[in-house]
Amino acid sequence: MNRSRALPALLLLLALAMLPYGPLSVHANTPPPWTLSLDADSTSTRDASIQAINNPTTSFVTIGAIINASNTHPLNNVYGWQFTIQYDNITVTPETSGNGPQNGVQYGAQTGTGNPNWAGQLSAGNAFGFSAIRDVDTTHQNITVLFIFHSPSPPVSIAPTVSSSIQGNLLANINFTILHIPTSPLTFTITDLIFADNNASNIPNINPGPSITEYGTTNPPGGPQGQTPTPELVSYLIYILIPALAAATIATLLVMRRRRGARKTPPL
Repeated sequence: MNRSRALPALLLLLALAMLPYGPLSVHANTPPPWTLSLDADSTSTRDASIQAINNPTTSFVTIGAIINASNTHPLNNVYGWQFTIQYDNITVTPETSGNGPQNGVQYGAQTGTGNPNWAGQLSAGNAFGFSAIRDVDTTHQNITVLFIFHSPSPPVSIAPTVSSSIQGNLLANINFTILHIPTSPLTFTITDLIFADNNASNIPNINPGPSITEYGTTNPPGGPQGQTPTPELVSYLIYILIPALAAATIATLLVMRRRRGARKTPPL
């Protein structure tokens, strides 16, 4: 098994498995199947229109991930999801500026019936999300984006009303800064796709869409041409080690306090 692929999947399923309650009463999924597609030109956190190619004229490109669930083919009992985008890290890198979102990730904010509004769920404290970058080879990296509800939040259904301009629900988009003028079109590919329900079970019949292409990109004025990007690497283990370290520190302090108290207590 590829360990780099197994880590994010394992983390999502373990987190779901630790939920303190049993299965919730929800409608079963039907198998259309569904597709999670990349949008080559995601213009906002509410843009759910899929474009397979793009001809940007700016110093960045924003890639969205859209699931084609709808009110006629809803995706029910969703408690967590993740997807990974593979990209050419010599030419582009996820934006990691100090005031921007981590790794350039913005969660979808569509509102209205059938849209869970992932960004709103995070703001309300009903869920958490994070992203992480890892190397694939010398010229490619993966960025993984994850979202998961936490107790007592219930699972949700993804069931927007679709139209010519709304082709599903936007999970998140990622802003990539262009580091070099590319010598050939850029390709972005979606991998490591997981949707899970509140029983920590994988929701089947959800497939990754095709790769997308960016043409005619330009180098940012005064940008870091010729430089190698320094990605914001995030280890999945940090989310396990930090709580464990904090618990160990608290336990040590309690033991020390008890020993001091025992020394001060005079013998009877």
